[in-house]
Amino acid sequence: MLGMPSENSIQGVTWPHGLLGSFTVMGNHEMISRGNAYFDTLLPTLGLRNKNNLLAPTCNRVTKLQQDLRNEGFTGDMLSGQEAGYWLL
Repeated sequence: MLGMPSENSIQGVTWPHGLLGSFTVMGNHEMISRGNAYFDTLLPTLGLRNKNNLLAPTCNRVTKLQQDLRNEGFTGDMLSGQEAGYWLL
């Protein structure tokens, strides 16, 4: 989902972000593996964006997770970071 190839794939697929941002809601399949990939890898790349640039993370934990993803080779857009597996629209 982040465009990074995994151990078993040749090419990663990028999850498209919306014009205003992107959010996700947790389902039961994310918790089969205790939710680690969902909370620590996917959520930090989601959230809000403004028209001119990406918003800064609102939480130190999200900032650290985003930096860890960059260190692992993620080069895609980082939005403001979704801090929880739920949200209100």
